[in-house]
Amino acid sequence: MLKLPRPERNGKHFVSYCNKRNKSDNDYSIAQAVFRHMGDILPLSQEQLAAESHQSEASASRFFRRCGFASFWEFKTQMVNFLTQRRLRKTQETLNRYHGMTDREVSRELCRHAVQNLEQTMDLAQLARIVELFRQSEQVYFVGDMRELECFYSLQLDLMCKGQAVYHCNFDEVEKDELPAMNEKTVVCIFSVSERYYPEERQLLLEEARACRAHTVWFTQEGDAGEAEETCYYGTAQSKNMGYYSLLLLEQVMSAMLYRSDDA
Repeated sequence: MLKLPRPERNGKHFVSYCNKRNKSDNDYSIAQAVFRHMGDILPLSQEQLAAESHQSEASASRFFRRCGFASFWEFKTQMVNFLTQRRLRKTQETLNRYHGMTDREVSRELCRHAVQNLEQTMDLAQLARIVELFRQSEQVYFVGDMRELECFYSLQLDLMCKGQAVYHCNFDEVEKDELPAMNEKTVVCIFSVSERYYPEERQLLLEEARACRAHTVWFTQEGDAGEAEETCYYGTAQSKNMGYYSLLLLEQVMSAMLYRSDDA
């Protein structure tokens, strides 16, 4: 990951990294111990954390450096900053948007906006071109954060059913010296709700793709249409939809196109 001093970015990366640990991994017990203290993490000492996770203090220190933090103290201050800012922002957004509404009304509002946003902005001819690009490729890379990639897990399986090699690549794992192999039969498909998210990683991938003559697709709600070969806008930027609610619907539309194209 390209390290930037942004509490939100680093906080999300940390949680994503911890979610990927398995029980045989030494970092698993440290991550579990950290999660138990998320509600009051500043008083936690590295000595206490090491004892609770049954690891050495040196192991705990290496764990936080692997997560992109210079020290345990830097981790704690950035994590508190990230969680506090996110809690305040989400509380304010929820109160502003759904004040006086019941849970059922809120769920209906979210579903309505998801469909409405997708219908208003979806370019079916462009989606058909992208699906055909997938079909003609030798390998496809879906690139996004954990949440976006989960939305396109089913399409990954559907493309595999058609004989395509399809890989998931998390933005957190994009590094300059370890970019995926590409050629003219490769499609790099990037999911990024906002152009503000992971701009350095996106540029690295797009530049490498151009150098290898690979095809590029970017699904976003905002951004420069010239960055990728195909820039597919979906949903309305800064709306209640927030980009994510439409992704599952978008994935289902593309999956249907993939299977219907066999009958054409």
